[in-house]
Amino acid sequence: MMENLKEETLAVELKEMVKGFNGVPVLKGVDFQLREGEIHALMGGNGAGKSTLMKILQGVYMPDGGEVEVGGVPVRIRSPHDAKAHRIGMVFQEFSLIPTLTVAQNIFLTNEPRDGVGLLNDAEAERRARALFTEMGVDIDPRAEVAGLNTGYWQLTEIAKALSQNARVLIMDEPTAALTVSETQALFALIRSLKAKGISIVYISHRMEEIFQIADRITVLRDGQRVLTALTAELTMNQLVEQIVGHKMEQAFAWQERQVDRSGTLLLDVQHLKAGPRVRDISFQLHAGEILGVAGLMGSGRTDLVRALFGIDRIQSGKVSVRGRAITIRSSQDALNGGIRLVPKDRRAQGLVLSHAIKDNLLLPLLSSLQQNGLIDDRKGNRLVQSYVDSLQIKTDSIHKEIRLLSGGNQQKVVIAKWLASNPDILLMDDPTAGVDIGAKTEILDVIRRLADEGKGIVVISSEFTELLAVADRVLVIRNGVVKLEMMRQEIESEEMLEQLVQRASAREVRLSDEQLQQIKAMKATAAIVMHYSGNDWSTAQIDGLKWQFAKMGVEVTAVTDANFKPEQQISDIETVLASPRKPNIIVSIPTDPVATADTYKKAAAQGVKLVFMDNVPKGLVQGSDYVSVVSADNYGNGLASAHIMAQKLGGKGKIGIVYHAADFFVTRQRYDAFKRTIQDDYPDIQIVAEQGINGPDFAGAAEQAAAAMLTQHADLKGIWAVWDVPAEGVMAAIRSAGRQDVIVTTIDLGKNAAVEIAQDGIVKGLGAQRPFDQGVTEAMLAGYALLGETAPADVVFDGLPVTRDNLLAAWKTVYHQDPPADLQAAMN
Repeated sequence: MMENLKEETLAVELKEMVKGFNGVPVLKGVDFQLREGEIHALMGGNGAGKSTLMKILQGVYMPDGGEVEVGGVPVRIRSPHDAKAHRIGMVFQEFSLIPTLTVAQNIFLTNEPRDGVGLLNDAEAERRARALFTEMGVDIDPRAEVAGLNTGYWQLTEIAKALSQNARVLIMDEPTAALTVSETQALFALIRSLKAKGISIVYISHRMEEIFQIADRITVLRDGQRVLTALTAELTMNQLVEQIVGHKMEQAFAWQERQVDRSGTLLLDVQHLKAGPRVRDISFQLHAGEILGVAGLMGSGRTDLVRALFGIDRIQSGKVSVRGRAITIRSSQDALNGGIRLVPKDRRAQGLVLSHAIKDNLLLPLLSSLQQNGLIDDRKGNRLVQSYVDSLQIKTDSIHKEIRLLSGGNQQKVVIAKWLASNPDILLMDDPTAGVDIGAKTEILDVIRRLADEGKGIVVISSEFTELLAVADRVLVIRNGVVKLEMMRQEIESEEMLEQLVQRASAREVRLSDEQLQQIKAMKATAAIVMHYSGNDWSTAQIDGLKWQFAKMGVEVTAVTDANFKPEQQISDIETVLASPRKPNIIVSIPTDPVATADTYKKAAAQGVKLVFMDNVPKGLVQGSDYVSVVSADNYGNGLASAHIMAQKLGGKGKIGIVYHAADFFVTRQRYDAFKRTIQDDYPDIQIVAEQGINGPDFAGAAEQAAAAMLTQHADLKGIWAVWDVPAEGVMAAIRSAGRQDVIVTTIDLGKNAAVEIAQDGIVKGLGAQRPFDQGVTEAMLAGYALLGETAPADVVFDGLPVTRDNLLAAWKTVYHQDPPADLQAAMN
């Protein structure tokens, strides 16, 4: 599967690179080509030679043989200074920033601008940093102290640091290791923009799903040799895994259903646990021989839970029982006495003494049991350590080797081994496969299964849903320090389903207590409502819901704007609001265009304004730092509902057309995907014969033209689906003009015109409705979360509401929180 390289300009070419250490070959004649303006993934197992190859390019190592060319010119890179001179920069996995310095000071560290007398010029550093961030398309205050920023901004600062040295080649080593899902997507947007500017990127990562999202090409090293270079589009994940590990791994992450006896005494029973700032009220049970998976966003309380159970964080209240006996956990020793062990998230900082040998690390918790007459029995210790090295297949040439010299996967196995040697009942594992290669991941997952088969209870936290679903028998979803969902593994259909369960909270979960309302009232906060369009029943109801809840919170609404679907108007509206003498603490908004408006929303976030969105999120904004949350209806469910209504009214057969939103909004795309997929999968006798995308601001007019063309081209058309009620009005107008009242319409959103048509049993036969008043209420409460410093769910969803003539009047009350208008009630008679 080696790709034939085309004649293209190469940013970097490494030819026949050879490197060894202490007589052991690490690179055995490796070729690597990086094209200008490409993202090239470099992959391989730990010890494959990736880091060595890139350290040669960085000037950290000198090669034993081979040639380096930059821009087609042979060069010798003897030091990082030489690499910098050749415009090669590196963003390391472990941050190199100094937390107590500002962003600008970190960017220009050792390369500081100076004034005329040689003194440090912080103002100039801030100016240059601001220019860099503008070029990158991100908004970070150069004067901010790094310690106060989240990890997403640390990573962006590292990239700015490399770009400040005029780099045209960037090496990124595991750049998303410490990032959330939303931060990762924001980083990907930046990487793509750097690529568009001609910057070449070597992207090193063990995360398969990331590689397939971001890379143009992939090179795989194995045992110091290149075994693959290919276009990403030409590879499947299984093919890539096989190239990395050197053999077929058809069942690498396949779930293996296990039999767990749940009839006996519970191994671990946790009831109403409260601990630290994030564990608010968590209850769960664990049976012997069971693997319990824990999923949640960073900051959800998942890591805090296992820290509390291991006695690191103080338990404030609740009950913990092991084998039916209540235990008190005030320290890690209490947890150890109760048979509980923890494999921590950061093995290097929390699980190992890196300067010590494998033997010393593994035996550290067992020293008292190895003593005989006050002396350590070295022979017994050596036998014990070697037995675990063999059983866990820890790759090392000696148990006396310093553990820092092992690969990440083998280090992790030592952490696991040191606790297994003490024969625990319960093993808590926090991201046990983080930062290890694909081969080591599968080996660690097999270890987890084997331990459970031996009767141990395992709690596994993982950010990698593929791996979590490969081993878990049950899964808990934790959000805001509470268990929100518990499911048997067989109930979870896919990784995408679990991701939605983790990311999305039901609107019913968003609540403010009376005490919290009083706290917010004391703040005397202000808010602006920035609408995409505020001239119909739906948007009026949303504004009403916002104002009603803000009044309960003592938040004054200082502005309500209407962009009439025009991005440039919304940008102007936001700028006006920000420039106001009474700049709001909160902006709640529906972005008209997630790309065009993004920079303006970023400016608002940089000024400390709390942002809550409905339906869409501007591109590049990071949840938790740039914005609070996004509220939406179950748009997929509404699309599905309108498809079923269409099919039922057509008797399951006929030809139909689709009028969809041409802009790439996830809300309208979900509606379209759900409608089309439901028709295609469930109703084989219904044919979709025409589709047309429309743009605004005159959505009704554009929809009328699209529908008229469909009716002309397909005389036997029986139905048209419209993406929401405003386009549906245009579709209805086209149907009437053509004299085709036999054609039916379904849509999304309950507006008055569509409602009257449903009531009269006219052209519109039904729709999937949102709940704008309740959505407005929830947006306001989420803004309250931000004011209180509470962690908010990333995405809050309202259940879809199918509407037909049978439930029309009741649905109107649900959607708008008021009685239906008189003409709608009259139309029902």
